[in-house]
Amino acid sequence: MAIICDERRTITINLKAMELSLEKEKISVLAYVLSTFAVCLLFGFIDEGAYNFAWMNNLGNWIALGIYGLSIFSFQLLSASFIFRNVRVENGKRLLSILTGTTIGVLFVVLVVFN
Repeated sequence: MAIICDERRTITINLKAMELSLEKEKISVLAYVLSTFAVCLLFGFIDEGAYNFAWMNNLGNWIALGIYGLSIFSFQLLSASFIFRNVRVENGKRLLSILTGTTIGVLFVVLVVFN
């Protein structure tokens, strides 16, 4: 009977650790989504030197914004998963992934679209 109780505690502890891990992942993904959204809105705002949000009236601009957003978000996740996976500080990993993913994502779109 003592072994079963011990196993239940272990299972409970493991479940709590998994729940904490999932919460950290949700926070990271939310940070990546918000940073991607902010960068894309900035790109839309400064597009063609107009410095306004008149671009929202054009469907083509939304498609371009979606392509930038998908690229930036993908590279943020990839950099967090592969490049910075061994970084121990969670906020440092998140910040490095956002900066690196945004840079690589924008360069990727620029090189693919303009070549």
